Amino acid sequence: MVTSPPDAGPIAAEADLANSPLGGRPELAGQTVAVIGGSAGIGFATAQRARAAGADVIVTGRDSERLAAAAADLEAVDSAAFDATDADALDRFFGSLPPTVHHIMLSAGEFVNALNGEAVGANSINLCAHFDKAMREV
Repeated sequence: MVTSPPDAGPIAAEADLANSPLGGRPELAGQTVAVIGGSAGIGFATAQRARAAGADVIVTGRDSERLAAAAADLEAVDSAAFDATDADALDRFFGSLPPTVHHIMLSAGEFVNALNGEAVGANSINLCAHFDKAMREV
């Protein structure tokens, strides 16, 4: 497990690899992580940590300029600019993913309370439906 403090950045996270139970091999080496809402904030920080742990990252965001800068900084394998609440855009995104994505992190959109259907801030039901559909088609 990467043990550096969250604000230490990717260099410190890379230094912690020597303490990894995997004997210095990056914990996410060979894995792909998609971060929806990965161009800023928690999503960007998550993508940084995944990248520092050896993952190939795919990031998305609404602001294409900020996304391009984030993708370049992360050396992302791919990026996609779209609004995570747009059902058609989600379909296109999930349809464009490589055959194997090991982890998906959602930090954009609107959360919906599954008990009453009220928006509480990522359209997780919509997102899960699109993800499920895309994965069945692979």
